[in-house]
Amino acid sequence: MKKVLIWVGVVLPVMALAAVVAAVTKEMTVPSMCKVCDMKIAEKDRRFSAVVMEGMERSAFDDISCAMMWRSGECAMRQAAFDENAYVYDYSTGEQVSVEKAVYVVDAGVATPMESGIVVFKSAEAAERFIAQQKKGRALAYEKIYAMTFK
Repeated sequence: MKKVLIWVGVVLPVMALAAVVAAVTKEMTVPSMCKVCDMKIAEKDRRFSAVVMEGMERSAFDDISCAMMWRSGECAMRQAAFDENAYVYDYSTGEQVSVEKAVYVVDAGVATPMESGIVVFKSAEAAERFIAQQKKGRALAYEKIYAMTFK
């Protein structure tokens, strides 16, 4: 009887908690394959990627261009969900930044996974410092990026 009580009172709750933790951890894991081109997203290239973790199905894109190509093929409702829930990574710090708030630098000569050359910064000041260091490039807002045509 004592073994049954221990089993019911201790072991089962611990097993249930472990199952919940495993499910939550799996749910929060960032996808490792690009939704558009099926390329594996290497950790060293994470700074070029875009990710959606909530508000729609979890998705990852290995390059800003893949994210924008996917976005342009979606209906207005899914585009809005992407805009509200997707984030990108600051090129210098790796910090997550909302796609709508990020500042994008183009034409700065940076090699990215799909050769778009687009890198992201959290602030306009950081983007301008990067452009000054590179001695080339342009800073653009999100609205200009998603209006671009990608192949």
